[in-house]
Amino acid sequence: MGQMQAGKNYYSDALKYFFHEKNISVKEILTEANISRSRFYAYLNGEGDLAMTRLMSIVTALGVDFDEFLTYAMLLRPENEIAEVISGQFVSLTDSVTQAVSLYQNSHRVGPILQVLHRINLTASAQEEEQYIQNMRATIQEIIGTTKYCEKNEIRIFLNTMLYLPYEQIKLRYNQIVNNLTKRQHFSTLSGDSQPFILDSLVELHYKMIIAALQVQQFAAADDIARHLLQVPSQEFSWHANALKKMTSIIVALRSNQIAQSKALYSQLTEAVYFMQHEQQWLRYEKIMQHNFNQLKTLVLGKK
Repeated sequence: MGQMQAGKNYYSDALKYFFHEKNISVKEILTEANISRSRFYAYLNGEGDLAMTRLMSIVTALGVDFDEFLTYAMLLRPENEIAEVISGQFVSLTDSVTQAVSLYQNSHRVGPILQVLHRINLTASAQEEEQYIQNMRATIQEIIGTTKYCEKNEIRIFLNTMLYLPYEQIKLRYNQIVNNLTKRQHFSTLSGDSQPFILDSLVELHYKMIIAALQVQQFAAADDIARHLLQVPSQEFSWHANALKKMTSIIVALRSNQIAQSKALYSQLTEAVYFMQHEQQWLRYEKIMQHNFNQLKTLVLGKK
């Protein structure tokens, strides 16, 4: 793992900025990043260097996305230097995956794993996404585990990876997480959980389980989950959750052989995505919607 030199690459100045901006206690940072006070302050003051994994752990402890940190460090450079390094200094997606896995292995911090999965989801094609996740599969399976209680980040990681894991494994974990979230929904005020997180997570879990079932042609299971999802009131859903519910309605229409109706609904939702969502989110929704109506129809009906 490479070293992040302080002065030359402006990382210490960027770290100093976020350290003051986020107002997180030094004690918390030292504990979360497993670094001594003297070494932390030495780096903060531009002295010495840090391993990439150590710097990532500090940035994660600050609650800052690592790519955002790198971007800010880049912008601290004089303008004449930026053009020289802009194509090569940002951490590639492949390197980000390697670094996140290494950091997890060293410290069991899941934040960097979640961050890199989010970046993959927004920027990688479906084929690339599958390959990245397969490369992380051992780590992901260790994180999602089989415990009865699931932390929020574990749930988010499962949501980002479940379609690329073995069906029998995700079916088991899906049932566990649904039961867990359903119980927490009744005690969200006491537990500190937010209703939006619970509801949105349940909707996304159901939708992706429908897709997972269709991928292995478990049509009866997909139909059953879809019926359950459509019965959930949607007034409290986010835009994303409502979009997934609309997609479920399209799948149900297709399963009933209502081709024209489902195609019209699909076109309406596609237009809504491009109109309502930022361009950065388009690829994410294209993957959710199977890229085009014909590919969705093939998946749902099991034939061309």
